[in-house]
Amino acid sequence: MKHLPLLLITTLSLLSTNSFAEAQPFNLDIGIAHKAYSIDIPSQIANSSEEYTHYAPAIGLSIEDEFNEYFSLQFEVAKGYESERTSAENFSNGTTTSEVFETQLDYSLSVMGKIRPLGIKTLSPVFLLGATTTSISYDYQQSINNVINKDYTETETSSAIQFGIGLEFHAADDLNLSISYVDLSRLKLKGSVVNFEAVIKI
Repeated sequence: MKHLPLLLITTLSLLSTNSFAEAQPFNLDIGIAHKAYSIDIPSQIANSSEEYTHYAPAIGLSIEDEFNEYFSLQFEVAKGYESERTSAENFSNGTTTSEVFETQLDYSLSVMGKIRPLGIKTLSPVFLLGATTTSISYDYQQSINNVINKDYTETETSSAIQFGIGLEFHAADDLNLSISYVDLSRLKLKGSVVNFEAVIKI
């Protein structure tokens, strides 16, 4: 399973090289995106294996090759620009246990195939399939009756297939705007991301 992202990247590269050989070559576009990550991290104080959702905003920069009106291939790097603080509290047998997370996206490297089943229209649905390597870190602090007993930083880096769906607005001949939802549930820390993206044709 751990080799699936690499296999998918290779497959997409071969697809773009062979299946679309007759399309216009090296028609590179530049993209910028605001990315809202939702990340599930297990609680250490809940009575069960409950997971809390943590949020991490990021900025993504990409280059995209539009082979034809139905398919394009995008390479993106993303970086979180601030950490988000989440807290929880549990009271049991006269003891108050609290925990605080500060979560941030360290980086994300991804390749994504964009499939437009209707071609490029003023408003077009887009299916997304690709792979990502993502690194997420969080500072964790746990207190019992206001006395700190755990305080550490954890970083999780993993690779996985990613897939999603979006809606693309062809705003002008040289500008596409889009919103998309991408499932990241196959990463070590499960999650998802909502993208607001502008792609400028050059």
